[in-house]
Amino acid sequence: MTWRMPGRSWIAVAALISVSGCATGGTDGSASDDAASTPADAVSSSPPAPVTLESIAADCPTPVAQSQAAPYEGDAPHPYVVGDLGGPSYSGVPGLATSVAELQLVVCITDRSLDEVVGQCEYSGDITVDYVAVEVGVSIHVARTAREVADAEVVGREYDCPTVAYGVSDGDREDASVDAADVEAVIAEYVNGPA
Repeated sequence: MTWRMPGRSWIAVAALISVSGCATGGTDGSASDDAASTPADAVSSSPPAPVTLESIAADCPTPVAQSQAAPYEGDAPHPYVVGDLGGPSYSGVPGLATSVAELQLVVCITDRSLDEVVGQCEYSGDITVDYVAVEVGVSIHVARTAREVADAEVVGREYDCPTVAYGVSDGDREDASVDAADVEAVIAEYVNGPA
């Protein structure tokens, strides 16, 4: 931090001193064995974890700018990675990145249940299960800058009544399905389109 006074510049350096124990003693006032062997300003830290395609995908739904990623430019396809937050993988569009250095786009997938009941399945024992529409959010970001270039929603209303259902109770709600081709069409528009 710098303070300026007419004709002079002052620089203040802050040092952090732990209240629980200084270099001269422990928390109870006694001499500390660690004080003599550890400098007061030593910082213990591990080297940062290497950046991988998996770690970049794990940053979804809010990816972080990756300076080592390729610029989003040139001819298609634009190499991408999908962060699907534990849902189904929508990586059927050709052009998946094989390294961080070639990566141009980060596709983040989210989903949420809607209140719209799209159908019911009935089972023996007077058990009825409601199927509700699900919305899949697709946001596409430039890997190098984290700038969002697309934000779309695909709503799924497909459901099938299984012949036998285990572990369900009357009144349960299940998510309907989204056609993967609909989600992948949104992804393909940016992977295969102009930058």
